[in-house]
Amino acid sequence: MADANERINTIERDLAETVRIQQRNERFLERFSREMDEFKSEMRTFQSEMKDFKSEMLEFKSEMLDFKDEMRASKREMDRKWGDLANKLGTVVEDIIAPGLPGVLRSCFGVDPDEVYVRYRIRHPRTRDRVREFDIVAVAGERIFLNETKSNPRLEYAREFVESLDDFFEWLPRYRHLQLVPIFSSLSLPDDVIAYLSDRGVYAMMLGEDHLEIVNLEDVGGT
Repeated sequence: MADANERINTIERDLAETVRIQQRNERFLERFSREMDEFKSEMRTFQSEMKDFKSEMLEFKSEMLDFKDEMRASKREMDRKWGDLANKLGTVVEDIIAPGLPGVLRSCFGVDPDEVYVRYRIRHPRTRDRVREFDIVAVAGERIFLNETKSNPRLEYAREFVESLDDFFEWLPRYRHLQLVPIFSSLSLPDDVIAYLSDRGVYAMMLGEDHLEIVNLEDVGGT
């Protein structure tokens, strides 16, 4: 009888444990089911957000294509404007330097030019197939002023101008008895160009606040 009761108690304990395990599994399944539902809901939200993101990316790509088109159009317009500006800078000699040079010669050197030649294009007196153009040549008393104007006054251009002075009178031998006064000019001049010109006795002329001025007059020496 005791053995039977013990077996019954064991069975009851096993049944109770089975019930607890089943209940625990049911709670786990319920929680898992809720989490799955939440996950599915999040996935649907994520998918919706991805659709929105893809749509936004397509709009962004379209806007970028429009932007590239606008940039190409803008570049063409800027190229045109730079071309116009370059053409205009090509007339700096005629529009600014030539009209202002007599005043500079008067204020800095105390002379009025007797002769002024702008874009002076001549052939070499002995080698007739050689042609050279001087921006401005101005004769005043015992001096002849030679002006070279650059819209982009790089140092290499200043060097070329200085080197070209050696054979100046080969091209204009009738002025060989005059003192050559070289002037290198632009709308503005970098400091290194001014220093280079000053070291070589060449005047540096640029546009000041409202008029042309020689900025290294004291360094080279006005006469």
